[in-house]
Amino acid sequence: MFRKFYLKGDIVNRIVGLSILGIALAMPFGGFALAQSNVNPWADGGYAGVPLPEVDGAVSWDILSKVDLAWDENDLVPDYADEIRALDGERVKMVGFLMPLDSMGRRQLLSLNSPHCPFCLPSGPEGFVELSCDEPLGFTTEPVVVTGVFKIRIEDWNGYYYRMEDVHQVAQ
Repeated sequence: MFRKFYLKGDIVNRIVGLSILGIALAMPFGGFALAQSNVNPWADGGYAGVPLPEVDGAVSWDILSKVDLAWDENDLVPDYADEIRALDGERVKMVGFLMPLDSMGRRQLLSLNSPHCPFCLPSGPEGFVELSCDEPLGFTTEPVVVTGVFKIRIEDWNGYYYRMEDVHQVAQ
């Protein structure tokens, strides 16, 4: 019984040893292959992917980036620029990329940048608008134009600075 266990361990040791040897032999060739490309898509600090089209009358993402965090008694809260506060409660048009938050398509994020990694958010909180839709929006990887009632979030911001309600997709 002890002998069988020892033999199983010997086989495992051989497999591990051969695997390490194979990796050690392959590393120089793999290193040369990786060194051939000097192109780094993330070198500018981020990967934006597909650019957004210009849409007449759409709120600019540059305006939405004019927000800071400030201390309010005992918590950090968003401190919005006057341009953003003027949009609160207004029906606006925006262009961006959709990221689903539920399986029904009624709760989504509109993003400044196209999603490029399933594990990463493509922007900070100022680069998203939470969408609450009466009718489901279909999923697409292309930019979309939506209209809805814009709301800034102050006390319940929970990671997103902005929300749009009564959202509908607009044909481009």
